[in-house]
Amino acid sequence: MAWAIKTKAWAIGVQAWVIVAKVWAIVAKAWATAWAIVTEAWAIGVKAWVIVAKAWANVAKAWIKMAAG
Repeated sequence: MAWAIKTKAWAIGVQAWVIVAKVWAIVAKAWATAWAIVTEAWAIGVKAWVIVAKAWANVAKAWIKMAAG
C-alpha cells in the first residue's frame, strides 16, 4: 500500500516537472521573441537616426552655400 502511494506521488511529481518544463519553454520562447522585436526596433531606430543625421548634414551644406553665395 505504501509503495502504491509513493509510486503515485512520484508520478504526480514527474507530471508537475513536465508542466514546469513546458512553461519554461514557453517563457524562453516569449523572451526570445521579445528580444528579437526589441533588436529589430533598435535597428530601425538607428537607421532613422542615420537618415536624420544625413538630412541635417545636407541642411548644413545648404546653409554654408547660401552664406557663401
